[in-house]
Amino acid sequence: MARERTRAAGLTADFRTGDFLADSPFAQFDWVFEHTLFCAIDPIQREAYARAVLRWLQPGGHFLAIHYLNPEHPDGPPWGVTRAELLQWFSPGLELLDEWVPRSYPNRAGRELMMHWRRR
Repeated sequence: MARERTRAAGLTADFRTGDFLADSPFAQFDWVFEHTLFCAIDPIQREAYARAVLRWLQPGGHFLAIHYLNPEHPDGPPWGVTRAELLQWFSPGLELLDEWVPRSYPNRAGRELMMHWRRR
């Protein structure tokens, strides 16, 4: 469906499937964006996720992420995460440039944190 809609809009895109956590990158990117993905994976995969972000980003590349801090069901998924944990996972390879509480769906208001990082 994405390919069809892209063509219908007169655009081109290179669609690929794979495993972000395990695959070797086919390229390194300027930007990686995620919206509440970190909280959706099993917490035992968080280290792999942090390593994958570094693999897929080129040096100086940006990681923009909306993290779900406090889900209603802490037994997950989604699994909650604290700001301190996010700093622990991402600070070794990324520099935190900015953070803010984004505009959210009403049931998530105040429970999400957007963080803008740059790869060291």
